[in-house]
Amino acid sequence: MRQHSDSVALGVDLGKQHDYSVVTALDLVTGRVLDVWRQRGLEYTEVCRRIVALSRTWMAGTIIVDETGLGAPVVDVLAELLEGRWMRHTHRDAEEGGGVQTSYNAIYGFALGNDVKTRLIRRLQIAIERHHLKIPKRFDALIGELKVFREVYSKTGKPTFSNPTGTDAHDDCVISLALAVFAMSDETRSQGDSILRTLDRLQGRGHGWVTHRADSFQSNLIDAARLRRRLELGLIGPKEYELLATKELPFPGYPTVWSENGLRPTDYPA
Repeated sequence: MRQHSDSVALGVDLGKQHDYSVVTALDLVTGRVLDVWRQRGLEYTEVCRRIVALSRTWMAGTIIVDETGLGAPVVDVLAELLEGRWMRHTHRDAEEGGGVQTSYNAIYGFALGNDVKTRLIRRLQIAIERHHLKIPKRFDALIGELKVFREVYSKTGKPTFSNPTGTDAHDDCVISLALAVFAMSDETRSQGDSILRTLDRLQGRGHGWVTHRADSFQSNLIDAARLRRRLELGLIGPKEYELLATKELPFPGYPTVWSENGLRPTDYPA
């Protein structure tokens, strides 16, 4: 289950001729693929309606569309069909190595030239290598495409990405997933996580002032919980965690519990 209403991105690969149109819904916090819609033979107007329906179903905050060729008018139609104020962006507004400027009511149109496509696939490779993605087995078409997707270098040394020559496989699901993954960054994973948001809210109640040893304990306890959560999300590595987790609590050894007001020690010394 997603953690926040704007933490879901849709990656849209528009089918051309005999290709499939694919929409992948991705939780930017957990990296879990929530849905894969895949169909061919539909008019672009119908595809737009399906995209709008999926955005409402998953309460998506970001939609990234392959606007190569006829895709640009489709992005304009989407902006009109979606309710609310959706901002129109291009791939130039996205971060170089992955991530978007805004994850709330934002539509990005990516023109997939060689450089942009390479950026997309590299970001997808990194997410897979770092185990940031969770793909349920039921999305067999996506898993099948990932298994046969290949990187080939031209005589000039430039990489190209596709399925093996002569196969009847498609790469529409891979591109759709890569578009959605490009919206995922450490910042979006951090900001969208409900536990980190709760810890930040609890920390903000003290306004940075420590007036009592118990307040100091509370502050350090929240810092420790935030650090553990960042480790769980993969935002920091084990070595970095060991270096940062050296802050001693004022009352070491005292058990703690969750209360309605957040983390607190179960008891304070007299």
